[in-house]
Amino acid sequence: MSVELGAQQRDVVELVHSYGFQPWEVWVEYIAVAGNASEKAVADYIFGRGDLPQLERDLLDEGLQSLVEKEWDDQLRGFFQHVTCTDTGLEDK
Repeated sequence: MSVELGAQQRDVVELVHSYGFQPWEVWVEYIAVAGNASEKAVADYIFGRGDLPQLERDLLDEGLQSLVEKEWDDQLRGFFQHVTCTDTGLEDK
């Protein structure tokens, strides 16, 4: 039996997959923004096996945004470890 995913859920599934996030990571961020669904319910939603109420989906989106921002912060921090800011711009260390 095939389950038709809504656009919001499809975006979540694609984002989680493209970043390689684990369901528990997503759930922790979701709980941090006041989400109330169980870890299993969030994992089922992420894997397209279940649905969440609209408010919980919106909170999950907010948690995912936070997780993506943290990922980018880590990547940028790693990049800037190799460069120095000078009066003329960025230079390799």
